[in-house]
Amino acid sequence: MPKKRKGKSRAKEKKKKKGVGVYLEYKDVFGSSSKFWEISKQGSICTTKYGKIGSLGSVTTKDYGDKVDDQYDKMIKAKKKKGYVEGWFSGDINPKPPTSAEREYLKACKAAENSAKLNDSRKNFDCEGLTYRPGQEPISEEELKWNTKFYKDAKKRGEFDWTLHDEYYADKRRKKRKTKSTQRRRTQRRGGKWVKRSKKN
Repeated sequence: MPKKRKGKSRAKEKKKKKGVGVYLEYKDVFGSSSKFWEISKQGSICTTKYGKIGSLGSVTTKDYGDKVDDQYDKMIKAKKKKGYVEGWFSGDINPKPPTSAEREYLKACKAAENSAKLNDSRKNFDCEGLTYRPGQEPISEEELKWNTKFYKDAKKRGEFDWTLHDEYYADKRRKKRKTKSTQRRRTQRRGGKWVKRSKKN
């Protein structure tokens, strides 16, 4: 009896597990409404993220079982009928609801962005960029809180303390380099791979 090829079956399993997603935006002609709606599908589960453009949005998740493909297509078609237009999908198939620290940061950043004193040229601060980084290491709560305080203090003073900002991130880079250096000292190269050093007796 011929043996089953495991390679192909594993490849099929991986393909099934791989998620897909679509990002849509809606903007009316008068500019009074601007919303986004994002959906991702992984297995039998659909996750939707939605809200006002520029906000962190809300997240809902539902298991549709065997009907997941039909429901996924149905929801996308329904949104497009309402006037939603497809945009760039980030690739994040498992979005998480925003934390209180993220919401507080975004509120402080947006307040600074809308301040005539702090932003007289009306530049886009890209406040969401710090909280939404799919495929990258997430921002720590400590860093979010530091930036929240930075924007709040700037709003009170009417100006940014960029020296303080530069010192904070320079210190973070130093700590990161120190951590990497420590990790390298604790490892050694064997057969082309880094492994933990064995303790000497």
